[in-house]
Amino acid sequence: MRDDEEGSRAMPLTTVTDLIDRFWRRVRSAPTQRHAEPSPTPPAPETKLLPVEILVDNFHAVTSALTAEGIASWLISDETSIRSIVGIMASDRAAFGRSLGRLADRGYWVRLPDKTRPEAPLSTFDHSELVKLSTVFVLFKRYTVAGSDLLIRGDYSCEVELWESETVNGAEYLMAPRENRAARQLAAEGFDLATTTWHGVEALTPRVLLDRMIDDVTFPIDVVYTWVDGSDPRWREKRARAEAEATGLEFHPEATIASRFADHEELRYSLRSLEYFAPWVRKIYLVTDDQVPAWMDTTNPKIQVVDHRDIFTNPANLPTFNSNAIISSLHHIEGLSEHYIFMNDDVFLGRWVTPDRFFTPSGLAKAFASYNRRPFAPARVEDEPHLNLTRNIRQLLRERFGITVSRAIKHTPHPQLRSVQYEIEDAFRARYEQTSSHPFRHHDDIAADQLFHYYGQITGQAVAGSSRYEYINTKDSGDRGQLHDLNKKHNRDFFCLNDTPLLDVDPMTDEEITKFLTAYFPLPSSFEKG
Repeated sequence: MRDDEEGSRAMPLTTVTDLIDRFWRRVRSAPTQRHAEPSPTPPAPETKLLPVEILVDNFHAVTSALTAEGIASWLISDETSIRSIVGIMASDRAAFGRSLGRLADRGYWVRLPDKTRPEAPLSTFDHSELVKLSTVFVLFKRYTVAGSDLLIRGDYSCEVELWESETVNGAEYLMAPRENRAARQLAAEGFDLATTTWHGVEALTPRVLLDRMIDDVTFPIDVVYTWVDGSDPRWREKRARAEAEATGLEFHPEATIASRFADHEELRYSLRSLEYFAPWVRKIYLVTDDQVPAWMDTTNPKIQVVDHRDIFTNPANLPTFNSNAIISSLHHIEGLSEHYIFMNDDVFLGRWVTPDRFFTPSGLAKAFASYNRRPFAPARVEDEPHLNLTRNIRQLLRERFGITVSRAIKHTPHPQLRSVQYEIEDAFRARYEQTSSHPFRHHDDIAADQLFHYYGQITGQAVAGSSRYEYINTKDSGDRGQLHDLNKKHNRDFFCLNDTPLLDVDPMTDEEITKFLTAYFPLPSSFEKG
């Protein structure tokens, strides 16, 4: 083999890895620009900031450090993103290194997106060498959340991209190091920056990024909860009176068990999950029977309490203690957006989610089907209400479309279309009125939220969606391990803490459920009184 052939061979992977390792050690061991010696890993300060506030705080800190070194920057990400993304010119690389020095003094950390090396404090680097390692830098401050042992790392970071100027076919382009909502290549001619508002902050962004893209979800989305305070003496009296009047009706004993109306303050934590992980929600409606949680701040303009009297078309059907009847009237809420999400108070967001988790950009709702198959049989008073709901829905769809369904719907947030709910109500008005007339859950009921998912898919107004999801039955202590894993990993989009009664099984205690919720959602939301 000739010498030139030998020299042109690809370098063995181990050799490349060794070179990278040596370079990284050199960068880490070199003196920083602002410290004579590398600083030890700083402790994570405690914070009471909510996730979106940490997101904005990181953006402010990074852009301020850039501005202090005379670097022009522009925002690339939108409000639904879990992180902010900022672009600068690669020609400002040296000044960017000095900006990193400023951030190091504030306790910031860095991670490279290729994950070739672990995240580390900026104070341990020679910043003039660090800026040579990548074209994208993930910058963030570590926090421990007040009142918990939760460590927030790079989830709400500010990422800085270094853009190049290149000539392509005689035209000058600005080249991003990776894809964005528009394109990696933006013509320098006409690359003008416009002011936008991002989480209440004014920022400059390329004008093209203000255009609506075909895959953007831009319509408003509301959330609707139903809630009852089963410990309220007035409500208990109404319920007892209704039970006495309804003794001639047949219904499964599970339909009136106390746990169906118990309040363990799940709503408080479910609302926290919304504010933590879906700040893009426009408005929240809480549907109740003349009740308001004692801890709720009703002056918050983002939340509105709605009484049953405001949504039931037939006042004779009130009071009601039938969740199916209530859910089947939610689309009557005045001012409710076309796209809304129905949530039970035992359902929680487990991590940051974006609107396209629930709706397509064209406005179709997403249905989250379970792998569980419902038995095929007529509805019977002896069977559990949830089985009869599917059987009744199945009957309606078979009669109207000649199509049947077998899979249940998961205990997740339920995306809905208001206009389609009116359409379904018109199509099956007799069953809606029948359900509304039952003061307690009945074996002839239908559930509008579930019916919507099947009807929507049949008529082309909903599509199958996907999510990472966990179902935990708090009445089964055998699910305790799932609770522990969920709190440790935070790796589910949604989770449900259901309380389905089981025979000969020990339940979890109220204390351990509350301990889990306060650990997962430790900070109060703006929906709670100070």
